[in-house]
Amino acid sequence: MEAPNIYPAPVLERPEPFDVLCKQKDNEPEWHRLRTTGISASIVPEILELFPKAYYDKGYKRPRAHVLRDLALTDPLVEADVARKDNPALECGIRCEPMVIAWACDLTSRLFLPWGELLRSRAWPWMLATPDGANREGVRDELIEVKCTRYPWKDGLPEYVRAQVMAQLAVTGYPAATVAQWSWGCRPELYPVERNEKLIELIAAKCREAFEEVEAIRAKGDAR
Repeated sequence: MEAPNIYPAPVLERPEPFDVLCKQKDNEPEWHRLRTTGISASIVPEILELFPKAYYDKGYKRPRAHVLRDLALTDPLVEADVARKDNPALECGIRCEPMVIAWACDLTSRLFLPWGELLRSRAWPWMLATPDGANREGVRDELIEVKCTRYPWKDGLPEYVRAQVMAQLAVTGYPAATVAQWSWGCRPELYPVERNEKLIELIAAKCREAFEEVEAIRAKGDAR
């Protein structure tokens, strides 16, 4: 006689508006390959050219044309290898991210859990996102995006961060997010972000335009 299932699968109240493509921790090279099949939320600020001019002048960020050419032509395995090379700032952010999420839980009394999956929007299949974490146990679903910066933000939440988070909300269908910005020696600063449908429609259109350019570059075999 078969034993009863005392742990039934949860019944979803609504279908998720996204597909899970890959778990980064399970297959990093495949994660990098799949990131080339759309516009990920992390590069949306570069697509919209929202960073301060100084970021481009100092080489911290790439011009839009370079971003699209890199996305079109860079070998995903090369990208994965570059990502693993010594990068103290990147490593610091990755290592500190779980700590900042836990700290945000203490500050808000909400349960944010790390996510770490690469997602593709069903409504806008050219849009991808890898949310840092989410709270799915509260009154409403909510994302969390962690930013570990050298200095606190003087002028509040930067527009380039808001755009990235809005792209994540577009992909996940979530109504809101919290951005947790942390600098050494400080408590995290928490910035709420509400879903904005008009901004999401604009971002989705810009991302579609950008990915069409990426596909055109690939079709031509354009070289840098």
